[in-house]
Amino acid sequence: MVRASWMNGRIALALASVVAIGCGGEAAPKAERSVDKGKPTTTTKPAAAARSVAPTKARPDAVAAAPVPAPVELSPAKPEVQIPDDYRGAMRIGKELREQGELSLALTAFDRAADAAPRRAAPHVDAARVHITLGDIELARERVERAVELDSDSSAAWNTMGRVELAEGSLEAAAVSFERAGELNPDNSYAWNNLGFVRLEQKQYGDAVAALERATSGAIVTGYMWNNLGMAYEHLDRLDEARAAYGQGADAGSELAMSNGTRLEGVESIATPAAVAATDSTDANIADDPLVFEPLADIEADAGPAPSPGDVASTPVPVRE
Repeated sequence: MVRASWMNGRIALALASVVAIGCGGEAAPKAERSVDKGKPTTTTKPAAAARSVAPTKARPDAVAAAPVPAPVELSPAKPEVQIPDDYRGAMRIGKELREQGELSLALTAFDRAADAAPRRAAPHVDAARVHITLGDIELARERVERAVELDSDSSAAWNTMGRVELAEGSLEAAAVSFERAGELNPDNSYAWNNLGFVRLEQKQYGDAVAALERATSGAIVTGYMWNNLGMAYEHLDRLDEARAAYGQGADAGSELAMSNGTRLEGVESIATPAAVAATDSTDANIADDPLVFEPLADIEADAGPAPSPGDVASTPVPVRE
């Protein structure tokens, strides 16, 4: 009886396992035999507790992922400028720095050149030019006076002196300095242009023609010099010569000269020509310091609204070095 009962228990347990698996449930826990007072019985291990899974937070589809910032490109540091101790090297690097707009470093270079050659006027001339650009007219005057003291025959020094005086509002003093610069170096076209500019401002159109004809026959001729000469001719009602000068200026790249030439097309005469005769200038043959006398970039003044036919152009281009 005992054996039959035990067999019946095992059969029943096997059938229960088959039914559970067939229904998609979990397999029944494994039975273990134990003996209690000589009687075989079955014990079942308790099932493991179900693990708790935290619910996944919903991510809205409309939220875009944060953009990844682009890597920042660092501009390379400017190399340290090495200013030579010798005169010519310091002057060369000073001019390069001035052209690059590094005006403070340019002044340092010109000061070093002045220390290397205390009797040379050129470093003081170039330093004065930088101070003019910076608007430091008092400092510019100090440096250019030192240059004239060291070399009273320097055309570049007198031309820069004229620029200082013009900035101070002294037109006639500036004209005297520009004329002296031109006489010391007849090829200094900048000095003649600057004198012509002053004479145009003073409405002395004959003297302006004389100076600007010298400028346009100098060593370096720019478009604005031709434009200024055309304006001087125009004020004297010398329109054929004015058109020719404007044409030369336009060919040299002056948009102002081109505009003035176009305005004079078909115009036979202006209303009130100036009754001032052109004058000649005195020649001289003293060479300029090659380390000082050099061209810079052309800069033209804003002409404002174009005059109507019959009007006279009235905007000369400001002075240059």
